[in-house]
Amino acid sequence: MTGTNKDRPRHRRRRYRLSPAGLKSLQTSAMRRRPWERSTGPRTETGKSHSKLNALKHGEYSLAQCAERRRLNELIRQMLGGDGVPLESPPRERDAWRNRLTMELEDGISRLLKRDLKRT
Repeated sequence: MTGTNKDRPRHRRRRYRLSPAGLKSLQTSAMRRRPWERSTGPRTETGKSHSKLNALKHGEYSLAQCAERRRLNELIRQMLGGDGVPLESPPRERDAWRNRLTMELEDGISRLLKRDLKRT
């Protein structure tokens, strides 16, 4: 009785590699054709403005976002104080600290979300 395809061992595909002769041939062809001399990039203003955004994937690292993150981190550091809330502190004090931290974080996140919604 013959097995199914699932019973056969799976073979990994070989990675694509050029032989030294093939690589040399490819380099020679590219040097002969000189494709970099005919590449022009965007020609219209619309194309140019669109191509400026190619490297921008999101606004997460914009100056405004970085400043807002720094501000939020500074607020968290201020709330933590030098050494944070000690574990020996009374539960009521720890709960108050956690509630304040949660409210500040939620407030900062909601401000970021509102700003992002205004952009779109």
